[in-house]
Amino acid sequence: GGLGLPARVFAQAARAKVRQTMAAVKAARRSTTRVEGFRDRTMADPAFAPLDAAWRQRGGPQDRRDYDALFAYCVAGFARHAIPLRSRAFFPGAPSLHGRSIDGLEAFTRLLPLVAAWLSRGRARQISLPLGNAVDLVEFFAEGLSCGVDPLSPEWWGRFPDRDQRVVESADLALALWIGRETLWRALDDRARQCTAEWLRQVNISEVHDNNWHLCVTLVNAVLQALDTDHSEQALFEHYSRF
Repeated sequence: GGLGLPARVFAQAARAKVRQTMAAVKAARRSTTRVEGFRDRTMADPAFAPLDAAWRQRGGPQDRRDYDALFAYCVAGFARHAIPLRSRAFFPGAPSLHGRSIDGLEAFTRLLPLVAAWLSRGRARQISLPLGNAVDLVEFFAEGLSCGVDPLSPEWWGRFPDRDQRVVESADLALALWIGRETLWRALDDRARQCTAEWLRQVNISEVHDNNWHLCVTLVNAVLQALDTDHSEQALFEHYSRF
């Protein structure tokens, strides 16, 4: 061997490494199967196969019409896989380590800033989707938001445990509400606005990772302030200063 050690020592080390690797694989499998919703899978919708093939062949959007089509494609994917009250969508594939429920929430919060940007530019609120149906963007996503933040709803997004992924998703939601303050926020009734603000304010009592998560708390409180609702000046400045 290059280190001058007997071959037997190398063989022992190799066997030990194999045992260590196998143990790690078994541990990973055990932890994965404990992930919430791990065995619940959404099957791929064959109706999307021609659309996917067309995008691959085209190599991405080339002009404004393509970007409009890509936007409609993203909305269509959410609409097809959304649960009844539209607060989540479960896409095909295995869940992340955060669990299926959080993944469904991410499907909503990661798309909403795009929808808000579309609406804020004065684009049509009712659009045709590539699978032939149409959707009113304001009505559709306002309903999903209202149900997600309402603790009396069966689709409530829940409380924030410490260092929970909901902290990150709250920042995306806050961003969308700021971008869509003239559209999405106005579409919410008083109860929905109150529940939205209360759900977002949970970032102020949840312990966060000591990294860019501090900006999530900062953003949420800055948006709540901009929307003229209760917020925490202390949390805003403390988390911004820590970052």
